[in-house]
Amino acid sequence: MRAGLESLDRFAVWREDGSRMIEACQSPVWDTCLATIALADAGRTGRLAETTVSGTMVCRAQQPKS
Repeated sequence: MRAGLESLDRFAVWREDGSRMIEACQSPVWDTCLATIALADAGRTGRLAETTVSGTMVCRAQQPKS
């Protein structure tokens, strides 16, 4: 239990007001990936097509090689 609670600090972002926000991943790349996947799943096309394609490329580049 202690180790689990202590591990939360590795993913904590402290705000100016002293509050703490927990992030599953502290990487702007993964935020971009998740947003891109959400746009693709929502069927967004047209002006966002370039963003979706480039975001997908970034996501694939971040995946572990098998």
